[in-house]
Amino acid sequence: MEIRTILATDNAAIEVIIRECLIEFGGNREGLAWQDDSLSALSAFYAGEDREYWVAVEDGQLIGGCGIAPFANSEKVCELQKMYLVAGARGNGTAGKLLAAALEFAALHYEECYLETLQTMEAANRFYRKHGFRELDAPLAGSEHFACDAWYIRSLHAGWKSRLVSEMGSSVFSKVFGWKEEAQRLGREMIDLSIGTPDRPPAPEIRQALSEASLREDVYGYPGTRGSAEFRKQAAAWMKHRFGADVNPESELLPLLGSQDGLSHLAQAICNLGDLAMVPDPGYPIYLGALRLAGVEPYKLPLRRENGFLPDLDHITDETWSRARFILVAFPGNPIGARADRVYFEKLIALAQKWNVLIVHDLAYSELGFGDYRPISILQLPGAKNIAVELHSCSKSFNMPGCRIGFITGNAEAVGALRELKGHIDFGVFEPVQQAAIEAFRLAMEAPAGDRGVAPLYERRCEAFHQALAEEGWLIDKPDATMFLWAEIPERFRQNGRIGSSSIFAEELLLATGVAVVPGEAFGDEGEGFVRIALVREEETLLEAARRIGRFIRREM
Repeated sequence: MEIRTILATDNAAIEVIIRECLIEFGGNREGLAWQDDSLSALSAFYAGEDREYWVAVEDGQLIGGCGIAPFANSEKVCELQKMYLVAGARGNGTAGKLLAAALEFAALHYEECYLETLQTMEAANRFYRKHGFRELDAPLAGSEHFACDAWYIRSLHAGWKSRLVSEMGSSVFSKVFGWKEEAQRLGREMIDLSIGTPDRPPAPEIRQALSEASLREDVYGYPGTRGSAEFRKQAAAWMKHRFGADVNPESELLPLLGSQDGLSHLAQAICNLGDLAMVPDPGYPIYLGALRLAGVEPYKLPLRRENGFLPDLDHITDETWSRARFILVAFPGNPIGARADRVYFEKLIALAQKWNVLIVHDLAYSELGFGDYRPISILQLPGAKNIAVELHSCSKSFNMPGCRIGFITGNAEAVGALRELKGHIDFGVFEPVQQAAIEAFRLAMEAPAGDRGVAPLYERRCEAFHQALAEEGWLIDKPDATMFLWAEIPERFRQNGRIGSSSIFAEELLLATGVAVVPGEAFGDEGEGFVRIALVREEETLLEAARRIGRFIRREM
């Protein structure tokens, strides 16, 4: 989809957009008070250097448009006018991109942007509030749109947020937050399955270790980026115990402020501006965000059902391999708990060695395998340590998300580069938190044979919720691991043989039922048509969520 500027004086083109192509954003054609024979006259005000009109085009088809015009001859206030979308474009980001183009232009000429709409256009009103428009009690003096009953204004001051931050990742999560607020306004009882944070505390021994270490007087200095020797040795011992992988705690292991710390900074440590990196799509949002921070070009590896939701290594061209600095994979990952076997890893390692491409394996969900599946470490395979690093997290494995601790291990040069970068950024992990992680590793290594840690909890929840959804009429894939269900939108929500917008489904579900899930598009283009559901509530609550979802997909509410 691209945004184009059309000539401000091309009233005929604007009339076609308004009359034949588009509907009022959030409303419908019948709701337009000004949809009559005077359209040309009403669009004529776009003539002039301080007026512009933009259209969104996809596959050669017009899918949206909006314009900026002066308001009541004011030198400081402009008006957002004729924000239109085709019905199928709602929820796919078109409106946001059109608005961004309009506001960028408006900021060059005005101080504030005003708009008028109707209260009945609920989606439009939520959209405008989300994008910083403040609702007014009455229209501004000089208004001529007497059919409108909702008025908004927004400052055009650029503020203090850089464009880089704005482009860091998907805006879908902020949209979900806005939907939650709207659902609460509507009085919905919330069941939040949108955030993947464990809902159980760490083991008592872990909390005791944290508490006792915090009472020591000698732990309140800077801990150092390298972390304590005790932590590194214990983490390395756990790698040997759990995976049979030998890593050097002095040169091949570095503690992190959670695995996201490593994912956020690794590209800056090992890449140069303009390098290329391969990342999964859909994938955890920081994968792409970190590349933007580092000025690295992303090459997206589609994860599709026909390939078991694994990257198709045979379809990566030699040119891509030759340009790539690293390839990032996650088995199992977020949002998809895909399962890769030893043969797949061996093939990946061989290709990485051939092209001298670093493998980055995000293994944050190593302890959340279901049934007989125990996720493997790439570092347990011969030769992997020469060409790979792996990231581990205590957040999901030991219910310690607030502690912010994990580690990266593997190739000494890559680990050393990240250590050096982080030496300029932070001073390491608070020592009592390291002590808590040391205790977590000890408990895991001393657990009885066959103990699977937190995995059985999420497996029970998954089984119960998956079955309940099936009984309600929603048949979805069942994962082999993690705390998430990656669910394709029910068939009745697909339009014209195509999967409909995951954002529309998630928004309408939340506002109708109070059940919050994340649209798949938050994780990449390949996520469209799916939603991610986090198994972070007790079974009874998950079953209630399934009942509500069932009534919703049957259109009983």
